[in-house]
Amino acid sequence: MTILVARKKENNERVSIFEYKDEMKGTLICEEGHELIAKRGAKKKFHFAHKRKEDDDCICNREKGTWHCWHQARIQKEYIEIIYPGRKHIADCKNKDGLVIEFQKSIVPEATIVEREQYYKNMIWVFCADQHDFETTEQFKDLVLLRLVKGSKYFLAAKKPTYLDWTNKKQMLKILGRKKNYLLGQYVDIEEFDSCYLQEILNPNPDKKETKLDYCYEKTTNAEQENKLKEWKCEKW
Repeated sequence: MTILVARKKENNERVSIFEYKDEMKGTLICEEGHELIAKRGAKKKFHFAHKRKEDDDCICNREKGTWHCWHQARIQKEYIEIIYPGRKHIADCKNKDGLVIEFQKSIVPEATIVEREQYYKNMIWVFCADQHDFETTEQFKDLVLLRLVKGSKYFLAAKKPTYLDWTNKKQMLKILGRKKNYLLGQYVDIEEFDSCYLQEILNPNPDKKETKLDYCYEKTTNAEQENKLKEWKCEKW
């Protein structure tokens, strides 16, 4: 299981896995008070794990892959893995404005998406789209109309602001509308996303996704966006 932030037993100070030193061995616990050990091997992403197997049912235990950890590792430790009162939920990120950002790669039931939105209220989603195939049916500058060709449609249950993200692409897709297998979206770079949601809470020199864009695009103006989206909805929907 993947835990990125621990606490010191003596003073409750938060410690990122990237700050871990050998002398901290035996001094760190999870948010529920269970002892942690550091996993810093060559094959897997650095993380903390529970020392005792019987603690594996702790709320802190959530499996997270490389994509998920990449996003959280860019953010300062004070703003990730935030446990809510009652120990019911752990927010992946909560920024200075109180906005929760949930990073989701694994397929989850629609009921889970609905429940999280009702619980957090002020939140956005970032879904990993690596396992999905999309066909571009229309494009105008940074606006695009996509058809989902392959992959689960679970993320379409989200009602809060939603972004799709690919591991090997620099751009993300901000979803502006959806109907059946079709998505209306706007491409944004990771820097734009950071500027909007993660200002002042990123670690120094965070990873920026250096992969080149599949194609270049111009930014649309608000008027262009409104007119083009109306046109596509009338013609395609």
